[in-house]
Amino acid sequence: MTEAPVLIARGLRAALGGVEILKGIDLQVGRGEVVAILGPSGSGKTTLLRAFNYLTPFTAGEVEVAGYRLRPGMSERADRKILRAVRTRVGMVFQSFPLFPHLTVLQNVMEAPHRVLGLSSAVAQEVALRLLQRVGLAALAAAMPHTLSGGQQQRVAIARALAMEPLVLLLDEPTSALDPRLSAEVLSVIAELARGGQTMVLVTHETAFLREIAHRVLVLDDGRIVESGPPAAVLDRPQSSAARSILGASPRGRARWPRS
Repeated sequence: MTEAPVLIARGLRAALGGVEILKGIDLQVGRGEVVAILGPSGSGKTTLLRAFNYLTPFTAGEVEVAGYRLRPGMSERADRKILRAVRTRVGMVFQSFPLFPHLTVLQNVMEAPHRVLGLSSAVAQEVALRLLQRVGLAALAAAMPHTLSGGQQQRVAIARALAMEPLVLLLDEPTSALDPRLSAEVLSVIAELARGGQTMVLVTHETAFLREIAHRVLVLDDGRIVESGPPAAVLDRPQSSAARSILGASPRGRARWPRS
């Protein structure tokens, strides 16, 4: 199922406003693995994802992606080559879907491959159209973002992240701002990516969904990983109080998203 790790965190610590958020995270994610992260509000989930590509600098430890190492004290100017190398290999989809409002759907997806990867406009457009087809939005390639539903915008955001051909895709509660119907659209796309072998680290409380797609579930509490294991073990037999608290308030029925 998994090969050599594509993302490694060792002793990761991070602080915001003088308050320590991450308190020594050790994690390896193998190629093709889907790792789901659960945790109460304020446990450090978003900070952890952002630390993986140094959007949030960390104070101790290191992150390694494809042989490139991130360390404390890096500078956007002095270390731009390493930071760019990592960020072109680590895609990220946020809770919101900040598309460029002045660009069409197609232009949003082809922008980074054209300007960052140096693909010709024609090749970048071909890549973008293929990805829009993959997320079910090829028919809306010429649309402007404001005309799309929230679910459609999030699917464009996923296509845009995939356009950089990331080794690992980070998703931070990608359905939290969506109603159940639109949420199902996005979950269907993520499920298809999982079936296709895309390496992913996913923060979500959609427990029925992660039961279907995740290889491993981590529970984060107060900046530490307090539980880790296969979905059935963590979801059905949680050992930590944090996991029991989360799962006690989470639906545990079967998934209800459309299957492709």
